[in-house]
Amino acid sequence: MRRIHSSHWRMPTTAVVAAVVCASALASPTSNEYLPCHALAARTLQSCLDASPGAQGTPCWPESRRARDRCYAEVRASHDRHNPRTQAMREAAERAQRERAKP
Repeated sequence: MRRIHSSHWRMPTTAVVAAVVCASALASPTSNEYLPCHALAARTLQSCLDASPGAQGTPCWPESRRARDRCYAEVRASHDRHNPRTQAMREAAERAQRERAKP
């Protein structure tokens, strides 16, 4: 079997850059993007518990979870490929790549 010497084959730089840019435009949320959701859930829980100290059967935990889950859904939606913001970022990256590729 014949080996291809590394100097004979090189991936075009623009292809690599385009792949990285497009991948970042369609990336999944990172854990730090969920931190505001955690803070919201904690504030919601604290507020509910403060409003009814020592009460039995308060809806505090479910209320806190609902607030967190709504926030999580918003974070995930912000990365949806059909989201106008995400789509605009992807189109901008593609335009920039085409501009760089021009001779």
